Amino acid sequence: MVFPKNIVIVEDETITQRYLQDIFTQYDAHVSGCFDNAVDTIEALKSIECDMILMDINIKGPVDGIQLTKEILRTY
Repeated sequence: MVFPKNIVIVEDETITQRYLQDIFTQYDAHVSGCFDNAVDTIEALKSIECDMILMDINIKGPVDGIQLTKEILRTY
């Protein structure tokens, strides 16, 4: 299985973040960052490489994963 080189995980559950990181590490994929809210994610995307984002719907803060995805699509 071929994964994108740089993956960003947006998930508010730390255990799930770690589990996903472990899976991708087994396939030599690089996790560029893990975030649990929209503000940190948007800020980080300005400076990190990202080929794929795994987005949870329910994340911390007033902006949910669907709204964040729409913002990312508009911006990038």
